[in-house]
Amino acid sequence: IRRDGTVTDTRSPFFTGEILWALARLHLTFPDAGFDEPALRVRRYLVEDRDATEAPWPPVSDHWGAYAFETMSRWPEPPGLTDGERDWLDR
Repeated sequence: IRRDGTVTDTRSPFFTGEILWALARLHLTFPDAGFDEPALRVRRYLVEDRDATEAPWPPVSDHWGAYAFETMSRWPEPPGLTDGERDWLDR
């Protein structure tokens, strides 16, 4: 947002990871409310599609996404990691 109140046409390269972390924390806090399904969809998008779709340059090392993965590891039934997710976390 600019000083004059107008909004720029850009967005944070961390937006997707921030959303994932929020959903992961919501599921951790409210495990029966259904936040796990959208969190897992965003997680797949973050790892498999985000860089190609949003074309950040250089590719983003998304600390918010990493926080989300850590939070998901504490879910009542934590999802395992795919090879692609391990690669994403290692970059």
